[in-house]
Amino acid sequence: MKVGDTVLVENPNKKRLYRSLAMVLELLPGRDGTVRALRLKCGNAEIIRTVQRLFPLEIQPEELPIAAVVEQFFNYLSYHNLMNVV
Repeated sequence: MKVGDTVLVENPNKKRLYRSLAMVLELLPGRDGTVRALRLKCGNAEIIRTVQRLFPLEIQPEELPIAAVVEQFFNYLSYHNLMNVV
């Protein structure tokens, strides 16, 4: 995750349907330098949550180029002999 990403915030007291949307404001690294928590803007409040309690909402274009997705899809179809079905 990086600054500006949109995430869903897990709350164990609520159902999945009612998870909150938040935007990443800051990455908070641990003592070893690995990002362990994030500062988020959730509604009008700023909160801090661990990475394990957050779910990225969307794939960023630079993470997965569309050409790679199409190539993987056609590789899957040809591997499973499904090219004639499509």
